[in-house]
Amino acid sequence: MGNTKFNPNQLPDTIPQPFSITLTPTQIKTLRASPITLISAPGVGFVIRILAANYTYIAGTTPYTVGSNKKLQLFYGSSEPFDYSVLADGLLNAADSTFIYAGIDFASGTPTLLSSLENLPIVLHQNDSVEFADGDGTCKVTINYTIDPVS
Repeated sequence: MGNTKFNPNQLPDTIPQPFSITLTPTQIKTLRASPITLISAPGVGFVIRILAANYTYIAGTTPYTVGSNKKLQLFYGSSEPFDYSVLADGLLNAADSTFIYAGIDFASGTPTLLSSLENLPIVLHQNDSVEFADGDGTCKVTINYTIDPVS
């Protein structure tokens, strides 16, 4: 080990990357009909691996109307949800600015083939049967992720 030298060409391929977006009131109110692509598809042979996600709601003058137990959900593409969802109830309908961290629960996930997630973007949805309404606050979504090879 004493002769080991740093070689920048041997750094890991999967360096964590940050991403942030601040959702406007219009984006929040139309999220059901217009999901938002947060991270573009990484290309054939690669998959996005989310390390952490957090949501910071900056309250406006009027809280949003959201259904009980309704969520902001991160999806691979349009149909593969995963465990970085958070309850919109308590976040977007709060009278004051609020923060929530979404980490994966490793004990309860269902295994998914990496090949089924290959080259898919990360998309933000909401799972209410109607759009969220009334509010005028913003919500900053921050994601830390890596781009990993499938094989």
